[in-house]
Amino acid sequence: MECMAIQKRIAYVTGSRADFGLMQSVLDAIREKNELSLGLFVAGEHLSDIHGQSGDEVKRAYSEAVVLSAMLEGDTPEHHARYLAALQNALTERFIASRPDAVLVLGDRGEQLITAVTATYLRIPIFHLHGGELSSTIDNAARFTIGRLAHMHLPALESAAARLRATGESPERVRVVGAPALDRIRTMTWPSRNELFARLGLDPARELVFITQHPSTETAEQAGEEMRIVLEAAARLGRQVLVVHPHLDPGGSSMLGALDAFRQRSDFRFVSNLSHPDFLAVARESLVWIGNSSAGVIESAGLGVPVVNVGPRQQGRERGVNVVDAEIDVESIAVAVERVLNDADFRARVAERKSPWGNGRTGETVASLLAEMDLSSLIHKSFDFPV
Repeated sequence: MECMAIQKRIAYVTGSRADFGLMQSVLDAIREKNELSLGLFVAGEHLSDIHGQSGDEVKRAYSEAVVLSAMLEGDTPEHHARYLAALQNALTERFIASRPDAVLVLGDRGEQLITAVTATYLRIPIFHLHGGELSSTIDNAARFTIGRLAHMHLPALESAAARLRATGESPERVRVVGAPALDRIRTMTWPSRNELFARLGLDPARELVFITQHPSTETAEQAGEEMRIVLEAAARLGRQVLVVHPHLDPGGSSMLGALDAFRQRSDFRFVSNLSHPDFLAVARESLVWIGNSSAGVIESAGLGVPVVNVGPRQQGRERGVNVVDAEIDVESIAVAVERVLNDADFRARVAERKSPWGNGRTGETVASLLAEMDLSSLIHKSFDFPV
């Protein structure tokens, strides 16, 4: 009688709609591998009414997902510190009980840093996706701190991989896998414009401006005014506008307050949350995408949508030819929008949908690595610093 091989237990912690949508292709690929089993944990913004209880979306897709007693209850630094402390306590107990063989960590959010710290002290190997990139917020520090702790690096870009190797990470532990967000763009069945817009209360006959603006940690006290500037710039375009609520980072509440002044304007629609497929579909159908989210830099190139990236939040992050930068100023945004709408050469390059972020097969690549590698051998890590 044949014995069934023991599956490797792979854990992932999702704290917001942003990381969950990006990671779904990886999570699905893990589920599909006979050698692997998935342990999924839900916390943070997912449990917030402000973001439409996006944890319900996670549970619908993954009935095995476990909700942790760690909720982000406000947008101050104190709220964040208390939330992350609660998350570490809850996660420690869950990891002790479930004993994962490896933990996946994505990018740079607070939940991902706490997951990496917890795994480090429980001696669980850490696989880090989207490491080695640059941006200008506190996420930059978190991303490189996770990199110091990670046992296997799965960056999206060769430039990020080179940065990791230059900081002492062993070349054998750095594998470029692309950005998982592109997987869904490659495989998704797209809704019709009429179907999508009807669902969101939009007019399919009118051009759409899409806005995803989030607070920057370093300028949290100006976040509300920054949102007002972006909305005012969008209002001047004379098109219908769809705005997604910002993250609950410091400054998020004042941004939500800034939205109130525009809620009665007939051209504006506001949503607390969009499923990742709808998020991508809206972006794809938009005349222009305005804001400072990483999605506007990463996913947008593969969607063929021009982006006006506002302010310094994504400073240093690689982007496609479809992205034009603007200052946090109504006139600067207007100039950038004018270019993306009327520069024929620019629009032709955008239409080619060339992306520097990979081939849309990250999920299956990551799952295959997890299935094939001897995970227990990774826990002993050293750095390759030059003498």
